[in-house]
Amino acid sequence: MLVLQGHTSSVQALAYTPDGATLISAGDDWTIRLWDVRGGQQQAVLREHTDAVLTIAVSPNGKWLASGGHDKRVRVWDFPQRRLVNRRFPPFRATLNAVSIDPRAGRWLYCGADRRFRGVDRGNRDATRYTIDLETHIVHYPGEGLPRTTAVWSLAHAPNGDVATGWGSGAVTVEIGEVPWIRPPLQHPAAVTGLSFSPDGATLFALSANIVYVWDVQRGEVRRTIGPHAARISSVAVTPDGRFLLTGGWDATVRVWDAETGHEKARFDWQLGRRINAVAVAPDGMTAAAAGDAHEIVIWDLDDL
Repeated sequence: MLVLQGHTSSVQALAYTPDGATLISAGDDWTIRLWDVRGGQQQAVLREHTDAVLTIAVSPNGKWLASGGHDKRVRVWDFPQRRLVNRRFPPFRATLNAVSIDPRAGRWLYCGADRRFRGVDRGNRDATRYTIDLETHIVHYPGEGLPRTTAVWSLAHAPNGDVATGWGSGAVTVEIGEVPWIRPPLQHPAAVTGLSFSPDGATLFALSANIVYVWDVQRGEVRRTIGPHAARISSVAVTPDGRFLLTGGWDATVRVWDAETGHEKARFDWQLGRRINAVAVAPDGMTAAAAGDAHEIVIWDLDDL
């Protein structure tokens, strides 16, 4: 087990690079940090944000890193060069809660934000979800059939490029195909705080309150539920073989579940704070990482499950 130290406040987000060599973390200290997975050394610190960083995403080719948070702006980085590529993306009118990059070409960045106003739709400036073309830097606004003024709490892409959006209303919309067809919303009792597809894209794991809802994407039906945690579940990750589901909760625990049966396989309390905010699984499925309100990140082996 490795313990990574360097953040000076809560860690909010984790992501592995596609080659699995680097773990990226972000948090309330306004920084994004890059870590060597094998030795645990800190490789770089990115400091362009002016408030807490809540969400990060890496393109499948490793070219782009996207980030967002309380400063209401999305940052896009040339990841190999460790430099910001555009400072002019329009600001959201609220905190950015989620970013996700299309896994097919790595070109489309989806961004989701809070709602900060009441009343009627005021046009594009009040949308809570944008799509950004990472090649041209053109911003595209929501199409027909998507909410425009409801908070977005989570985003996830399936391997084939289908995208799921988790809304503050408890709905999940799934957009299918290059000319998106929006399936009827999947409904949950509370805001959807995390999403993850199975490796084959057939199953969607959605977090609502302290339960994981396991959806058959084609049928739009709940196959089963997993949990509960003793408090809200904040993060979810699926192993590359689809066998196991990892969840982090505000009960200070990380749990590993059999994705098929829903049975709990392991439970960890590494004293990472009162809340676990992020979990991530390496691309080879051999290791995983977790972080929370404390300033540390834990990387541990999954090969004994």
